[in-house]
This record gives sequence, structure tokens and C-alpha cells, in this order.
Amino acid sequence: MRLMLDSFTTPAMIIDSRGDVHAMNRMGRALLVGLEPMPSAAASHPRWLFLQPSTRELFTDWEMNARVSVGVLREAAGRYPRDRKLHALIGELSVASPEFRTWWAEHDVDARCRGPKRFRHPVVGELTMQVEALRLQDGERWLYAYAAEPGSHSAEALRLLGTWAATQDAEKTAAQTGVPHSPLPAPNE
Repeated sequence: MRLMLDSFTTPAMIIDSRGDVHAMNRMGRALLVGLEPMPSAAASHPRWLFLQPSTRELFTDWEMNARVSVGVLREAAGRYPRDRKLHALIGELSVASPEFRTWWAEHDVDARCRGPKRFRHPVVGELTMQVEALRLQDGERWLYAYAAEPGSHSAEALRLLGTWAATQDAEKTAAQTGVPHSPLPAPNE
């Protein structure tokens, strides 16, 4: 799955009904700063959204996104009433986040989040992405893919974000392997 996601030129991730991120491509990690795929401790979209203060800056419409997340979890809780991990997550968020607790009490249900999302990204600034969610064949996980309107400011910002993410990955690899990273090709290449 990871190989397929890495071939996407736009941000993408695989997420389950609890919001656990099973896989995420480089662009997804670059756009959704601080969210990581499993087995990372930072692999929970709802925890990231409600408990990571930086998400309030990242999402221009944080409240709308957070409310939809609550609705998605409520739908999952109705579908999986015996899922202990899901109910533990709901309890954790209810204790840790007054907004979650308030919105959970409203009993709104949502199946999936689609449509435009506006970001205030720390590296590339303002951008608007269209989000699509496709249920995978197993029925338990979803593919989320983000795209920018071709030719738009957001498309250019996304292109710059991709360049930045590739540079970050190359520098990380260089640091791990001890081989210096050079953004320019060697003279004989």
C-alpha cells in the first residue's frame, strides 16, 4: 500500500474508522505536519487534530474540520459498539478536549469528510485542497487524497511543498547513512 501511495504526486493517506493512519505518502506527511503513519505514536488523526495545538494554526477552518472528525467518530461508535480502542479514544478526547466533549454531546453523525480544506501551512503559506475519500475494498479503511486546482496558487504551493519534502527526506537519509546530501548533481553526471 505504501508503494502505491508514494507514487501519488498529491498528499494521500489510508485511515480507518478510529482515525488511525495506516499509511501516508511523503506529500501527506508534508501537508499534515506532525501526523505520522502507524506504528508511530502520532498515528491518530483525531488525537492529532484535537491534542496537537499546531493543527489550529494549520487548518484555516479548524472548527469545521474538528466537528466533522467528531461526527465521523460518532458514526464509527454506532457501527462498532464493542470496539474498545475506539471507545478509549473517545474517552481520552472527551477528558482532554473541551471542544470534543461539547461537540460529542451534540450527537452529530458524519460518514466521511470531503470537499475543500483550507490550510495555513508553515512552509508554503495559504493553500486550498480538494479532499476525496474512497472506501477501500475491506470496508474498514479509507483512502484520502488531496488535490489542488490545476494552475492555481495552491497548485504552485503544493509543488513547492513537494520539493521541500523531497529535500527534507534526502537530508534525513544523508544524516542516517553518513553520505552528504548534495542538491546539485556531481560534475560528471
